Amino acid sequence: MKMIPFPPNRIAVAIDMSEPSRSAVETAAWLARRWKSSLDLLHVDHLPGPSGPTHVPVVGLYWWPWSDYHEWQKEKVMRWLVDFPARRVRVRSIPVWPPSL
Repeated sequence: MKMIPFPPNRIAVAIDMSEPSRSAVETAAWLARRWKSSLDLLHVDHLPGPSGPTHVPVVGLYWWPWSDYHEWQKEKVMRWLVDFPARRVRVRSIPVWPPSL
């Protein structure tokens, strides 16, 4: 059995952009500062309608390219981490269709 190094080099956090997610990110950032680790934040998006891999419906009939939507999410998450070094944060968004029920 392979031993996991401690303290970890990277801390992974699943996020859904809610207040509990924000709390989880802040706690993970506190641990990452203490252990000099990096943060990997993952947001899985359940798309609310038929779409392709490059476009995400946002509001009503307006559609944003996926890259713009991802950047908007990343900026929102980075505001949660104002005092954490940006070079040690990786934010990933994964579009999923159809939504699981």
